[in-house]
Amino acid sequence: MSENASLSRGRGWLWLLLLPFAGVLWGPFYIYGLPWIAS
Repeated sequence: MSENASLSRGRGWLWLLLLPFAGVLWGPFYIYGLPWIAS
């Protein structure tokens, strides 16, 4: 039970670490892509 809890907590930390990198990678695509899609 405690092993599973620590595993999910570790995965949560991994997602928190990856989120900023994902934002940096996808930010430019959204900024330049949305006007293109909307037009």
